[in-house]
Amino acid sequence: MELSDLEAAARRFTRECRDIKSLSSNTINAYEQDLTEFAVFFMAKEPGSEIDVTLVGDYIQWLRETRELKPATIRRRIACLKSFCRWLKEQRLAEQSPFDEKNIVVRIPKRLPRALPRSQVLCPLQTGSFGAGIFR
Repeated sequence: MELSDLEAAARRFTRECRDIKSLSSNTINAYEQDLTEFAVFFMAKEPGSEIDVTLVGDYIQWLRETRELKPATIRRRIACLKSFCRWLKEQRLAEQSPFDEKNIVVRIPKRLPRALPRSQVLCPLQTGSFGAGIFR
């Protein structure tokens, strides 16, 4: 797929998401940003490259190492790309989606709960309002 074909398809995809699927403007803006970022990556690849599992893996690595994005952002970008690739296949603009071949997962590390600051712990105890109104 050529870059110009990719960009035209991305415009059609986001237009369909807005007009037919009635996705929110925030979602459309995020999709446009995500697909533009993918086009920047895709442009650096050899002409005539196809969107396959290897390319998606390289893209994830590029997002992680070069762009230094957090796992949640990478996950959102991959979800957008997955939806776009499915749409390309439905529109017969691509024979297959790389996501058909392999389940690509970006793990988000679990965050530990934060402890309350000492002042927030002591305030209800000092005012005597701890538990007030809970059992009324």
